[in-house]
Amino acid sequence: MRIWFAFLLRAFDALLRERHVTRAAERLEMSQSTMSTLLARLRELFGDELLMRAGGGLMPTELALLLWPRVQDAIAAMDRVIEPARFDPPPPATPSA
Repeated sequence: MRIWFAFLLRAFDALLRERHVTRAAERLEMSQSTMSTLLARLRELFGDELLMRAGGGLMPTELALLLWPRVQDAIAAMDRVIEPARFDPPPPATPSA
């Protein structure tokens, strides 16, 4: 469940950035139908429409705008955890004469 939730958060972020299902799907290199399914899951999870059709794209609800900074913070924290640790050992000590 937790891995799936992380995936949902990335989808949420892409949807809010792009305001368009197809472009959000392209951003995450997935199909439009997969992104639509993820949006449906997000709506179910949060009990809100999150993004509503407006013109040629999507308009976020108040809840989506409230959640977005928290989602971005969570994604940044996850990215910091999985970044390869930087290993910079000190130079070897030279023997004294």
